[in-house]
Amino acid sequence: MLRRAPTAITLTPEDIAAYEDTRLARLARLAQQAHASRENTVASEASGPGRRQSQSRTGEPDPSDELRPLPGEKARVVRVGEGRTRTERIMG
Repeated sequence: MLRRAPTAITLTPEDIAAYEDTRLARLARLAQQAHASRENTVASEASGPGRRQSQSRTGEPDPSDELRPLPGEKARVVRVGEGRTRTERIMG
């Protein structure tokens, strides 16, 4: 196998500025989405009993939010020790 010199990566001040601009824009977009989500949550809580908020008080998204069922869906709860065994389900 042929050997080659290691690749050197250089960052210019323009690269760093572009990264910081992108990062700030992303943070601003997340803050705006969090604000809109809080307004929607307040509106839905005022209209009736709702689910838990999908964001914590700090405004960060809840990492377990994607595990929650969507509105109108039944939660599928798997309970250990209940129901038929795997073999019983396969064999009929």
